[in-house]
Parts: sequence; C-alpha cells; structure tokens
Amino acid sequence: MLKTLILDGRMAKKFGRVHQFDVADLPEMLRAMCSQVRGFKRYLSEGHMHGIRFAFFNGKHNIGLDEFDMTNGSEVYRITAITEGSKRGGVLQIVIGAVALVAAFFTAGGSLVALGMSAAAAAATTTALTGLGLSMMLGGVVQLLTPQPKYNVGASSSTDNKPNYAFGAPVNTVAMGYPVPVLFGEREIGGAIISAGIFSSDQQ
Repeated sequence: MLKTLILDGRMAKKFGRVHQFDVADLPEMLRAMCSQVRGFKRYLSEGHMHGIRFAFFNGKHNIGLDEFDMTNGSEVYRITAITEGSKRGGVLQIVIGAVALVAAFFTAGGSLVALGMSAAAAAATTTALTGLGLSMMLGGVVQLLTPQPKYNVGASSSTDNKPNYAFGAPVNTVAMGYPVPVLFGEREIGGAIISAGIFSSDQQ
C-alpha cells in the first residue's frame, strides 16, 4: 500500500519534505528511506553524536519505539528532528536515531536469525536492544514529570540556600539536580561547593 512519510524542519530541507513508498508499516518505511534516500541512514544513525533526537508520529499520534510494529493501519508517518535540551523535546517521546534503525532492521529478531544467529541468541539480542531503546525514549518525558531546579543567584537568596562568602564566591550554593563542574588548572572565579561544614571542638 502506498504510504507517505513527511519530514519536518531541518530534515525536510536536507532530504525533501514528502516521500511515498509502497510499504506496510513504519519500520519498512525507514528501511525504504535508508535504501533510496542518500544520507538518510547516516543522518539517523549519527544524529545523537550531534545532539539530535527524533520524534516519530503515526498519523498525528506521537509514538515510542515499542509502538513501531503497530503502525500498519496508518497511511501517513512523520519524523521531526529534536535538538537535545529544547523545550519541545520535553513534551514528546523521542528516540535516538540509531536505536530506531535497529528497530526497523531487526524487528522481532527475525533478521538476526536470517543472518545466521540462533533463535535463542536473536531473542536475547532483541530484548537487550529493545530495553536500551525504551530507556533512551523515556528521557523525552522526564522533563514533564520532574520539576526543574533553578539556580539561586544574586542577593535574593531564600533561607534554604543562603549565600556563603567563606569559599571565594558571592553565591556558591546551588539547588540539587545540576551538573557538577570539573576544574582543570587553577580556579580564578568562584564555584559551587558540593559539601562543606564547620564544627567546634574542645581542645582542653
């Protein structure tokens, strides 16, 4: 059946917006795109190296990796490239392109068996790859479920995060959840102190 794939944004500029192939579902559409559109396979497989993830749509419904095999009823698919850290990425299920290609080419382990791998090994490999893909996909909705901490900068500090001048910085206490900077060389400016404490002891 002739089905349509619509690429959005930067992908539309690079590969063209509308593609049509006689395919059964989204995995087969991805295989067709990889074989017929120059550079498409490499773009998906190396996207994570450039901070790019992908959102897949079955019609108007945003789907995850576990729903790829349930897309045979739709006539239109859509792929959107999402930059890591973007606000839009937090409201979508996003998938690493390389993992999506694994799902497209190694569906249910059948392709692994065809390549000579035993059924048991193929099943184990497929389970591992699926688990990896699902764990990566979940990152797309974490931002909706977890409140994002804010830096407490400047004089307007709350009682829970008071500025401290003992270690050379105007404000060196930050909220939980932020990355810890790693120092190389010499420190010239103030930084966040991970942990500090003062205690008194009787010397007599």
